[in-house]
Amino acid sequence: MRIIPDLTHTLYLTIPFFVAMFGMYAILWRPLLEWMEEREGLESKALKEAEELEDAARDQMSRIESRLADAQREASETRAISRERALSKEAEVIAAARTKAEKRVDEEIKRLETEREAAQHALKETAQTLSDAIASRVLGRELS
Repeated sequence: MRIIPDLTHTLYLTIPFFVAMFGMYAILWRPLLEWMEEREGLESKALKEAEELEDAARDQMSRIESRLADAQREASETRAISRERALSKEAEVIAAARTKAEKRVDEEIKRLETEREAAQHALKETAQTLSDAIASRVLGRELS
């Protein structure tokens, strides 16, 4: 039994091995490697596009948030202005009502004062007439 193989026999077996390897490389490995490189390129391109889209989405979101904040601030200012207008209108209405009520109260006070003076005058006349009548009865003669 020989441990070292025959060199010619080894060469004869090596040639078909290399032909098979070259054939397998040409038929299988090269297309597979090209496909994997193409897929890797597409993957990196897709990742780059995804990052660009994510950046664009972030920019769009920040613009939307900015516009939302502006709209909220504008709404708040509008509410404040409307509230101010309403409060001033309320103050005007209250002042007009107060003025009208004070005028009416003053008129009623004057009317009551006039009626009081008329009643007082009538009471004085009635008191004078009654006192004259009582005095003439008590004295039994007419007072002049």
